[in-house]
Amino acid sequence: MSSVPNVHFLRTRPRMIRYILVFQTTEGAKMTTTYRHTEKILEGSQIERVWLIDLVRERLKVLTKSEATDFVSQWKVNYLNPDWEY
Repeated sequence: MSSVPNVHFLRTRPRMIRYILVFQTTEGAKMTTTYRHTEKILEGSQIERVWLIDLVRERLKVLTKSEATDFVSQWKVNYLNPDWEY
């Protein structure tokens, strides 16, 4: 079993959506609001560009694929913590 709780197992979800990731892939644009969907895109798509949108701070940041992978690993642990910032 993973050390990171699955939000479906806990039967809960974040109080708000804080981060949105937008990916430009060879198949077209993709958008995610969950770490699980983000992991699937990072593993299964040819990524050309990644944008991270922070809805609380109203910021847009361009990420490399390795930065996006780093973000997801931290986001996964802090998914239910709205005060966590990347």
